[in-house]
Amino acid sequence: MAGIPQLQKQFLDYAASLFNEETLTEQFIRVHKLKPAHNPNFTTTMIAIFFEGSSKLINTMSELLDQPMVDFTAVYHTAQTLRGSSATVGAGKIKKICSHFRNFCDSCNTEMVKRVVRQLHYHNSLLKSKLDNFFMLENQIQNAGGVIPPLELERNGYGLENAGRM
Repeated sequence: MAGIPQLQKQFLDYAASLFNEETLTEQFIRVHKLKPAHNPNFTTTMIAIFFEGSSKLINTMSELLDQPMVDFTAVYHTAQTLRGSSATVGAGKIKKICSHFRNFCDSCNTEMVKRVVRQLHYHNSLLKSKLDNFFMLENQIQNAGGVIPPLELERNGYGLENAGRM
């Protein structure tokens, strides 16, 4: 098993990669810092609720697109709901993909909207996997008796300030 400093470095490097690839935004750092003493699992609970909701919204869009007469307004509004919840938790790629719906829905382009929904499904699953790894690294640090290093972004970009210094 790796020592605490190696786990902390691995955690910060992994977090930095999630920000560098724009999977996560600065909003995730704000959410991650919200750990009330009475609920240390607040962040993981909030993320679990996000994934429950995002999966339902993506499935709703798929169902709407399978109808003989597609209600593009409903698809668009569902995508905007997902965009808002993605912004709330800092899910950058999901939010960005949701921004592509307007033009395709306005032009009633079923195939392009279906393509974007498939992208959402893929990136939502990928984000879940990546955040599962993120929280697993946190647990490893805590189980080893270490402290989770704070996530703080540099002013000049998405390299975490503490990455590589441990």
